[in-house]
Amino acid sequence: MEYLHAIFKDAESSSLIPVPKLEKPTNQYAYIQKAAVSIRKMMNLDQGQMVEAQQIIDYMRSFPIVFIPVLWGEKGDQALVINLQKLHMFGLCINVETKICDFTFWLLHELAHILTPELSKEDAEMFADSFAGALLFPEACAKALIKRILKEAKTRTVAPICIFTAINSFLTENDKPILDFDIYGTSTNFLKSVPLLSDLLFRVKSPSAQEYINETSLYFGSDFWDALTKWIIENNKKASAVQTVLNIPLSDAKEVWAYLSKRNS
Repeated sequence: MEYLHAIFKDAESSSLIPVPKLEKPTNQYAYIQKAAVSIRKMMNLDQGQMVEAQQIIDYMRSFPIVFIPVLWGEKGDQALVINLQKLHMFGLCINVETKICDFTFWLLHELAHILTPELSKEDAEMFADSFAGALLFPEACAKALIKRILKEAKTRTVAPICIFTAINSFLTENDKPILDFDIYGTSTNFLKSVPLLSDLLFRVKSPSAQEYINETSLYFGSDFWDALTKWIIENNKKASAVQTVLNIPLSDAKEVWAYLSKRNS
């Protein structure tokens, strides 16, 4: 970008403070969260505070970073950082024809590139996306949202991952940014405290054939058991047939068969 060097060669930088670099950047979650917390502190933001675009711009302007507003169209590229090494400054082309929620993301995405010049291209892109997300919606906010999801899950008896997926389906359908954090571990832990249906239907862990059949008949209706009973009796079927139908161990099938065989006698 020689023309940019030419444009700015006689310009005085608005800042004498060099752009900082993050030490030994990695794509590990804990590192990215720590980096986001550090930058938030430098921006004088509380950890749960909403980030305004102007706050990001003001922070970036405290370093030798020059904003180059461009009109690349709504579907065009969002931003591009140019390292003007000879001038010890950066040029940041930023597309102003960008949704404001995306605009703040891309400002931070490009800031991440500036802060991590040694990362490879693939790692840099992954880091920049995660860093922007962590700064805009920090861990504390994610935890609060997860708590809300867990509360809804408990109230509605719905798996957290189901609520999470439903929210993202709605957001996708309405062209809105999706929730982007790991809900799977939280959902797994939550489900450990949720009883099995069998725990609610039966009084013991290993119900007898009688309790199994009677309680499920009350809950689901007895159509299946009535039909199975009739089929066994009229066709002189043995326990092995019950094992095949229900796909259960033969010992359990024998119990079910014995109970059904005498059920209508």
